[in-house]
Amino acid sequence: MHLKLYLATLFEILIFILIGFTGAHYGLRMLYELLGIEYIGNIGIISFALAFFLLCSFTIVRVLLFKRKTILLNERMHSITFWLIYILSVSSLILPFISRSI
Repeated sequence: MHLKLYLATLFEILIFILIGFTGAHYGLRMLYELLGIEYIGNIGIISFALAFFLLCSFTIVRVLLFKRKTILLNERMHSITFWLIYILSVSSLILPFISRSI
């Protein structure tokens, strides 16, 4: 039972990494360049930050909207690592707007 849930979590992570890289390349790049921020440098960090921001946000919405929680979702929401990753991903996405560079 737990193996199936862990494989589903791994699949979620891989899907969100693909979405993060695509969203960073086609979405954030245009937004950064529109605001005068050069899109060079640590592009991979921005892509992973977007991927994990979306994964964490999806998890939070899923837990808040649906009453049926799995063991892994419950453990994920109460994990310090989960919240640390969420805070770091948000700060990695906001920091280029403040410093005006990636």
